[in-house]
Amino acid sequence: STLLETASVASSTLELEHVLEGIAEQMALAINVSAVEIFRLDPENECLLTWIDWQQEDIIFGEDEAEILLFAEYPIRKQIIDERQTLILQRDSDDLHPSEIKLLDSRQIQSKLMIPLAMGDRTVGMVELLEQDRREFSPAEIRLAKALTDQAVVAIENARLFNETRQLTEELELRVQDRTRDLESEHQRSRALLEIGTL
Repeated sequence: STLLETASVASSTLELEHVLEGIAEQMALAINVSAVEIFRLDPENECLLTWIDWQQEDIIFGEDEAEILLFAEYPIRKQIIDERQTLILQRDSDDLHPSEIKLLDSRQIQSKLMIPLAMGDRTVGMVELLEQDRREFSPAEIRLAKALTDQAVVAIENARLFNETRQLTEELELRVQDRTRDLESEHQRSRALLEIGTL
């Protein structure tokens, strides 16, 4: 049922913002977590940028409010992206990087399930399911979260391809308009020359 609802959300529109909002909400409700964050991978700058930050009634989208997590400061994220592994972080773990402790404490998060957004040989980001109370995620919850993440990747890829196609179409339309103007101008010159030649 949850997978069908998420598939319905993911296929209802090609507007990435709406797709990600719906998927984040479905994940939060299905796994029963306090918040869901979806990050976009920026390989050039070696960081993750917030796509969606879903917290009960509060949703933040876009790079205006984007949290930037540099791999140099948050090495566990680079490991998750590079190795495409799912990881659970617990605030009370003794081996957490200081930057992770600071981030968890700033959000009052005790447990976090981190899943890469990967499709084929391409990784586009990461999903984090956040819980304010300490929590052991069950194997069934982890499988469900991975299945929902897989649907998110397909929806993200579809939206990316749609936007790419739309942009190419707009560029082609501009080229056609430019060429049409050039041809009309050339036609006017040819007509003027013919009229001069018939005088």
